[in-house]
Amino acid sequence: MATIRNRGEYQREVQVRREGYPAQRKTFETKADAQAWASMIESKMDRGVFVSRVEAKRTLFSELIDRYIAEVAPKHKGAYSEIKRLEALKRHPLAGRIVATLTSSDFARYRDECLKIRKGNTVKRELALFQCVLEVARREWGIHLADNPVRMVSRPSYNDERSRRPATDEEGYLLRALEYCERRPDGTYADGSYNP
Repeated sequence: MATIRNRGEYQREVQVRREGYPAQRKTFETKADAQAWASMIESKMDRGVFVSRVEAKRTLFSELIDRYIAEVAPKHKGAYSEIKRLEALKRHPLAGRIVATLTSSDFARYRDECLKIRKGNTVKRELALFQCVLEVARREWGIHLADNPVRMVSRPSYNDERSRRPATDEEGYLLRALEYCERRPDGTYADGSYNP
């Protein structure tokens, strides 16, 4: 059942309470907006599709990163480097935002900023870490988000392949080293060692 009460001359607070669901409240300027919101929430509760976003609306992204560092990262093989990278990412203004307000455009802006000073592969890894933190929060910690905003951000393409051919003098060194390592029919090598 929804209850609407006046909070001053220009505000209406609506509260929806249903058994089995946390109480929901929100403030509106008009009574019509308050009634529309209350009926939408009640409808979702009746259909069993209501998901409370209270935790997502009061949790900072940096708090999720801290919890990930404490609980999840130590279990990974490269825990030390992952934790150091996450500690550095916490210093970005994005970490100070409320989780429910994060959008894919925020992470796209972050990607574009970082590409000016870092290589594409580094930015790719950072975005992957952000995605992991949010995914664990969604699946295991009860932080309800409609979707992981980082998943929708395109990753920078970066090709760091090397194309180098050995110089003429290097080619000679390699050939001499191969001759030196070549095994003879009797099982000995050019240096006199024996390996059956």
